[in-house]
Amino acid sequence: MNRMVCVRRKVGIGAFVSAALFAAVLIIGCDGKKVSAHALPDGALDKSGQSRTAVPAVPAAPIVPAAPIVPAADFVIEYRHTGFSYAEVFGFDTYAYRFASLPDGSLESAVLFGRMADGEAEISRFSFVRAGNEIQILESPKPKNPNDGAIPTRVRATLVPSPQGEAVRGIFEGVVEKTAEGFLSFRTPGGEAREEYRLGTGAEVGVSRRVLGGAVVAEGGYLREGRGALVYRERKVGDRQGAEDVSVTFEEDVRNLLSFRTEGVVPINEVRISSGNGCLGGNLLNLAIVDSVLGPDRRIRPALSYLYLR
Repeated sequence: MNRMVCVRRKVGIGAFVSAALFAAVLIIGCDGKKVSAHALPDGALDKSGQSRTAVPAVPAAPIVPAAPIVPAADFVIEYRHTGFSYAEVFGFDTYAYRFASLPDGSLESAVLFGRMADGEAEISRFSFVRAGNEIQILESPKPKNPNDGAIPTRVRATLVPSPQGEAVRGIFEGVVEKTAEGFLSFRTPGGEAREEYRLGTGAEVGVSRRVLGGAVVAEGGYLREGRGALVYRERKVGDRQGAEDVSVTFEEDVRNLLSFRTEGVVPINEVRISSGNGCLGGNLLNLAIVDSVLGPDRRIRPALSYLYLR
């Protein structure tokens, strides 16, 4: 009798050890990873009395938000407003213009983004439609509220290049042209107001002038200072102290990258232009398109002119 009790105890201990080892295998798993405590071993019975094969529970894959679709760009202008309180008023201060080009180098389209605290948000799309001798710049703004209806596409400008390629008319009802004096000129249709730039050689890299009603109202120039850094300065005629000077300091100047900041009585902008020389160098039509999309209020014509002329 005692012997039978001893045997039963030994069997009970062996069963306990086997169960413990099996539980450890379930917890650790073959690859060292934990599996669900609810998984059933092979041959075990569920509540219905049916045999079921153990299937380790697989944790749900994390939900990864889709990345925003950003069109490929051949020419990029990142423009930051540095004026006081701009970001506080509008909620952001940096715009990114991404231009795409055709195989022949001519610009085809552009997308404007606003750089917000949580990433970039599309503001507007531009397409450059060629019809005969004209090029229409069409703008399609994106609604600020997704629930709003689509905003109609509008004609931002109509450009008409001259047959000889020395002028493009129609930029905000104006003209951009290369004059006989070698100036790159942005002017009104009748020439009442002109903004002109010309590059030179030596210490004085180039000059500029603003003309209103036939009189020069401001003059400027491109200079090399310090260790050869390029600077543009413009001063109103009669302002001997330079109280209202506008200066552009070029921080980087390599073949496909131009970075600069513009300051007047108050800070105006910080700009980074990528692949600018390949897009604008000597291409008057591309220059006219970019100037039309950004508009004259951006105050970057000294830099755009430099890229075109150099």
